Amino acid sequence: MKVKIFDHFGLDVDDIKKFGTAELVIEKLPREKLEKLIKNIPTLAVLAISLAIRSLTNQAAEGFRAWFILQHYRGYRPFITVMEKEITIEG
Repeated sequence: MKVKIFDHFGLDVDDIKKFGTAELVIEKLPREKLEKLIKNIPTLAVLAISLAIRSLTNQAAEGFRAWFILQHYRGYRPFITVMEKEITIEG
């Protein structure tokens, strides 16, 4: 038996609805883990971490939007992965 699997790294409108703004990216962060992480950190450091998270999530959202524009309005094709496996079945 020969199995062929395709995967693509394209974006659709649902992806933008999930990750198109910093707020949407922040919603996806594991809040419980973040709260445990900052529990014993001084307030000023927590502020710095919060600003860093906001900056990173803004960059992530901007990247998603740019990727969507390139794919849907500028004609760039999504990266496609193709995997093949041949399996011998006996018995």
